[in-house]
Amino acid sequence: MCHNALPSLSNLWRRKVVRDVCYPRCGLFAETVDHALWWCTNSVEVWTSMSFYNVIARFQGLCGADVLRGLDVSLKKEALGSVCMVLWGIWQARNDIVQRRKGRSESNLVEGVLSFQKDFQASSSALLPTPVVAKAPAFWSPPMAGTLKLNTDASVKKGSSMFGVGEVIRDDKG
Repeated sequence: MCHNALPSLSNLWRRKVVRDVCYPRCGLFAETVDHALWWCTNSVEVWTSMSFYNVIARFQGLCGADVLRGLDVSLKKEALGSVCMVLWGIWQARNDIVQRRKGRSESNLVEGVLSFQKDFQASSSALLPTPVVAKAPAFWSPPMAGTLKLNTDASVKKGSSMFGVGEVIRDDKG
């Protein structure tokens, strides 16, 4: 989305794949990625049903990448997950129409997407491994002459999905 790589009708028209760029969900404007995901009346109807719509509305008219940057600093992690799921649902609804399958109502779209997100979060949290805390030795011992030694370390920020990993390869001279 941030690199305008989704196959919107406008992008496909530029590549001479399609002749019509009119967005099939609204029939009013050219289908750009930003119009389809954020600013089409159908998409706005979806966004207004979300508790954080007032934050999205502050970015009205901006490109999708700028909207996401603004939301990243304005919303909590859980709400950002909902934004991603709704974006996915809107694009899926668009694909259903473009591929001539039956479309969904906006309220049905939100309900389905949030249900899918809830199921995903429940199943993925059940798969998380139990954290292991290891004590690293306080000193370094060199490897035998003529060999190399690989030292590794990792760190995980509690309550976050952020982590860091480091490696050092040394010979017997350090």
